[in-house]
Formats: sequence, C-alpha cells, structure tokens
Amino acid sequence: FRTERMPKYFRWFERVLLHQGDWLAGERWSYADLSLFQLLEGLKFAFPLRFANVARDCPKLLELHERVPGIPRLRAYLASDRRQPFGNGLFRHYPELDAA
Repeated sequence: FRTERMPKYFRWFERVLLHQGDWLAGERWSYADLSLFQLLEGLKFAFPLRFANVARDCPKLLELHERVPGIPRLRAYLASDRRQPFGNGLFRHYPELDAA
C-alpha cells in the first residue's frame, strides 16, 4: 500500500488537479474535496514520514489539503471538539510501518 498505492493515487489526484484547477470537480469545493482531505489527513496521521515523502512530488494535492481547512463553513467544525481525533480506529499511527 505505502510503496505502490499511495504514490499511484497521489499522482492520479495531482493530475486531476492540474487539469481541473483548485478543486476536484469544478470551480467550487465539493464533497469530493472533503473526502480527499479526510483521506489525506488520515494517511498523514498513520504514515507521517511516508506521506511527506510521497506528497512532496504533488504540490497541487498539498495545496488542496491546506485549502480545505480554510473553507469558512468548515473552519469552526475542524477546530471544534465535535471533530473526532484519530486514534486506534481506521487511521492509526503505525510507526513500525512508516518508512519514508
């Protein structure tokens, strides 16, 4: 997963953003952007070293990841206690698997 799928899909989303612009599905943010943001957050939590290594070649993807928390309607939620932190659920940190 870390060596093949992460780079493959990061590059795929990078190409989509290069053609689409700032958002995945048009000129406004959509649930696709929110879903990708959540996935990226989870991968960054689970595999921080690998995430940084793979994502550095995907600047548009990183820009989207940084842009989503700035959406006014989401900003308060993302900073609130209502947003559940990552822990030992689906996205958990795997230090033994996190090689750059």
